[in-house]
Amino acid sequence: MDAPAPLRDAWAATRRAVARHRSAALAIGVAAIVLGGLWTASAYLAVERTEEVVKGDAWSEHAAFTYSVPVVRDSPAYANGTVLGMGLGYFTAISPRVDLDFNWTFTDPASVPLTGEARLAVLLAWRAPTGEANWSVEQVLDHATLPAAGAGNGVALHGVLDLPALEAQVARTNQALGVADGPVSWTVFATVDFVAQAPFGEVRNASRFALPLTFHGAVYTLPGASGASWDAEHAAQQLVLRQQRGGLAALKAAPLAPLALLGGVVGVALARRRPGDDDLDAAADGANPLAPEVARFEAWVVRVQGPLSLPQEGQALVDVDALEDLVALAAEARTRVLLDEATRACFVLTPAACYRYGKHARDLPTALAAAAGPVIAPLGTERGPPEPLEAGPALGGPGPSSVEPPGFGRRGWERKGRRPRP
Repeated sequence: MDAPAPLRDAWAATRRAVARHRSAALAIGVAAIVLGGLWTASAYLAVERTEEVVKGDAWSEHAAFTYSVPVVRDSPAYANGTVLGMGLGYFTAISPRVDLDFNWTFTDPASVPLTGEARLAVLLAWRAPTGEANWSVEQVLDHATLPAAGAGNGVALHGVLDLPALEAQVARTNQALGVADGPVSWTVFATVDFVAQAPFGEVRNASRFALPLTFHGAVYTLPGASGASWDAEHAAQQLVLRQQRGGLAALKAAPLAPLALLGGVVGVALARRRPGDDDLDAAADGANPLAPEVARFEAWVVRVQGPLSLPQEGQALVDVDALEDLVALAAEARTRVLLDEATRACFVLTPAACYRYGKHARDLPTALAAAAGPVIAPLGTERGPPEPLEAGPALGGPGPSSVEPPGFGRRGWERKGRRPRP
């Protein structure tokens, strides 16, 4: 099925434009095919990797400090040897020591394998009035590894705060650094770094629990039981790496890839040489104005080097106004159009007449020129009808014709109201 005439004309006009730069167009087309093909394949086959944090089952832990403050000197309030409980105010002079215990348990899920380490320490920090830390010292009181023997699904630590010894360490540090005595913060803390093999996956965490010690002149305080115990529930988080092949969705994200491939195919199709491209090249250079018309009816044209001696003796010479009309006559006579390349004249020969289209001809004779060149017999009388044309009514005559030249609209002589001159 032939394409509509406007499309054929547009395609021919584009090919004539490309003919000016055929080599460059072919090179660009091939490059676009290669790059577009690689780009398209890369986008289609690419694997997209994304990381996603997934919150799963929860786990919980319990931690608690307990401490006791023994009285080591007699006082009006307490006898020597008295052990004071949590949450009170303690005088440094009669109770300069604190016995500390820390217990931590992985409570839920229960009985899971644990590995890691835990430590109990005290942090001393001297801070300037503006809040900057001038120096800090950490003293480890106890440490243990997990799993801890006899501690079940947790760990137990014990330590002693010797306040006079720690105060002496603060004084030595200030002297060594050359700073004046200032406010020192005292913080007891415990850290547990562990890995638990829970049923829903591996849990890694570093838990930290703090117990501040505050001085008020000669009295110091520590939090009571409610401020020294924690029950924490956590949501397990896992980092999941998802992989997905690009596919058609990737091509939508990179639309230029298939467009480059398609453009390359069109460019190569335009630049590829075909029969009659010499005329297209000549037309692109402005050397042969007949070439665009001949290119449209290339299937009906037979090229002869010429010059031809036409019309022959006994034939009438009939000039036509358009190459389209000459092709219609060739279809009626079931023959071909002769293109004299020497004079750029086109002919259709029948036993009775020689039809000529000479709009773009050069040095065209108006009468029979004897011995001007070879004599061509009418194709319809000696060579028979050209194949694969089918027999049928004359084009433009009564009824449709089964012989229609490619690129030729149905314009017959009788429809136009014209008759060839005898």
